[in-house]
Amino acid sequence: MHAKFFRAARGFSLLELLVASTILTVGLVSLAQLLALAVTANAAAGQATYAAVLAAQKIEDLRAMSWESLQGTIGDSADSLDRAGRTLDNSSRRAAYTRRWSVDPLPADPNNTLVIEVIVRSRRDDTRIITVRTRTAP
Repeated sequence: MHAKFFRAARGFSLLELLVASTILTVGLVSLAQLLALAVTANAAAGQATYAAVLAAQKIEDLRAMSWESLQGTIGDSADSLDRAGRTLDNSSRRAAYTRRWSVDPLPADPNNTLVIEVIVRSRRDDTRIITVRTRTAP
């Protein structure tokens, strides 16, 4: 009677257990890699979004200046920013972002049109925003 019971109540063989655990391991490793890629992509997207906000902020600051003041800033300028967007001195190694901007007259209409370009460089990417500021004829 005991022999009949043991034959009817068979469990998993060692080979079946190894195959099942291998499939489970491959699935979990793939899921872990996918999670790591998602975290990296999310961090990069957040950094790019914040760089675009810093560039747009500088564009708005420059566009809010009077025409005469803006003409006084013709050329290239730069500042360094920390992760919170606070301005640092240019020699700081703590800078998370470098923001460069240029104000140049449009060659086709240098007296009435200025081109403002802002580039924010993070450790990974560049974000570039360009706008045009015009002055109505006097």
